Amino acid sequence: MSEEYKNDRKWSDEIFYDSAKSEILKSLNLSQLFGIVTNIEPASQEDDNDYNIDTYINKIPTQVRLQRSFEKKYDDYHPTLRYGRPYDTSTEVRKMIKMYDSYLKTGNHKMPKYLLWGMIDEKNKLVEIKLIDLRELFEDRWIAYNKDDSYRMTKDQGKFDYKENNDGTSFLIIKTDKYTKYHYER
Repeated sequence: MSEEYKNDRKWSDEIFYDSAKSEILKSLNLSQLFGIVTNIEPASQEDDNDYNIDTYINKIPTQVRLQRSFEKKYDDYHPTLRYGRPYDTSTEVRKMIKMYDSYLKTGNHKMPKYLLWGMIDEKNKLVEIKLIDLRELFEDRWIAYNKDDSYRMTKDQGKFDYKENNDGTSFLIIKTDKYTKYHYER
């Protein structure tokens, strides 16, 4: 795990569980997706590493991705999923594809229900939040792939943009609002 990743994660946890917690909690309650939120607890390291779960909100497994809005232009921010790493094939997208396939076979899984994507300003205040239904997103991927086994999320320009970073990592930008179940913008 790189030092940059560790620092980003530490920053994100501090924002989510402390600095912007009341703003995030207000949005979660307004979304009505979790009922009245009475419990937010960090996931275990195993849940994070194996299942892409960062936190449990009223026991609903959730992935969290916070971004700093002051690092680039406002319009350049979108919810993302990690697609590739140069040193590891088990990225978020690949793990969730396997988890969804397992769910279809067994009827149970430990996959995040939502991606909570948020943008934070230089004062550590919430600028924007989106709750993306990951299970619906991966169900649609499964359906598309089973209709045409050459389907790839990286090529689905209607829903995603595929981007590569200089460090060899890659990610999918979720362009469509189809999976957005709640959106707040200050």
